[in-house]
Amino acid sequence: MYGVSRDFARACQTPMMVMSDDTPSHSYKAAMYLVALAPKAEVTAYLWKESEGIFARTISRVRDFLLSRQTEPA
Repeated sequence: MYGVSRDFARACQTPMMVMSDDTPSHSYKAAMYLVALAPKAEVTAYLWKESEGIFARTISRVRDFLLSRQTEPA
């Protein structure tokens, strides 16, 4: 993990969607480590950009994730 400590990830109560890839900055290993640490982390399919079907399902899942956590404006 590059941006936060492991302790921060363990304590983070913010829902997050982890989108692993096969690049150094979004490696599968780092993504799975973060998912294991963060209590409210969810993960998309690995290599989610590789096929149109998986890509479409991933975009739909991310949209649902965001919409389900949307709050009304104050």
